[in-house]
Amino acid sequence: MKIDIDELYKVKGIGKKTIERIEEHLAHNKTEEIKEDKETDKTIQEQYQEKVDNMTWSFSRLNSWDSGCKYCWFENYINRNKDSDDNAFARYGSIMHEIIEKAMKNDIVPWDLINVFEERFINEVKDFPHNKYVDLRENYYNQGVAYLEKFDFFDNYEVLEIEPKVETKIGDYDFIGYIDLLVKNKNNDSLILIDHKSKSGFKSKDELTRYTRQLYLYSKWVKEKYGKYPMAMQFNLFRKQDKQIIIFKEKNYIEAQKWALDTIKDIRNAKEFPVSSDDFFADNLCNFRSHEEHVKGKIYTLEDLWR
Repeated sequence: MKIDIDELYKVKGIGKKTIERIEEHLAHNKTEEIKEDKETDKTIQEQYQEKVDNMTWSFSRLNSWDSGCKYCWFENYINRNKDSDDNAFARYGSIMHEIIEKAMKNDIVPWDLINVFEERFINEVKDFPHNKYVDLRENYYNQGVAYLEKFDFFDNYEVLEIEPKVETKIGDYDFIGYIDLLVKNKNNDSLILIDHKSKSGFKSKDELTRYTRQLYLYSKWVKEKYGKYPMAMQFNLFRKQDKQIIIFKEKNYIEAQKWALDTIKDIRNAKEFPVSSDDFFADNLCNFRSHEEHVKGKIYTLEDLWR
């Protein structure tokens, strides 16, 4: 219904301030209608790109696009679908990360580490996939216990940061993350960035490069806060009680930045979002593997998934 403001001034009993409030309300509604009309005029691709442009990025958000299931990526980060599936590997890794963090912060006493791990493992870690060579559940449990029995609290280093939140820029984009551990060498003051990993090792040089990008991206924040890059980065491969050390190289730091920006560009221009065709990944690791739409190798368009 259209309201004639001039006619309202002729009505007895309606004060000037009331009419002014009505005018403000009508003006606000008109502005909102214009905004809605503009949104309606935008194509799905334009609306999708706007969402991508407003994202805060993390390594997992980038890496899950680059090496994971793009359908799952869309459901997670665009549709914000919370009805996702956990997996035993991820839950196990999270439990170990949290126990190591709490141990380093003295929130768990040393003699209680295994008890905490055992209770959480039994209650939270669901079934592992079948493996004809080994009982994965038993294997992972035993390796967790063996690591925590010899946990050394990284006593060889001076601990600077435990799980600090990283907030920086990659190009023009906001970037966040959490560093597992930042330490200083007691002998020469060099910095070492440590990441706890449940992997038993890296299958190839390319795989190591992909994982190391995360630490190179975090190195930017280290430089901004401490005035220098880490001298080295270290993967704490706790299941195998081993470590993988990578010496910081500027060319690899630059490559990681380029990879991040190229991946964002790829995401922004994407029009297709295929379900992973990798048998093990699709059947055991994809976050939306139980969904009816999760058909291995199926290619969805932006229009198919947009809602």
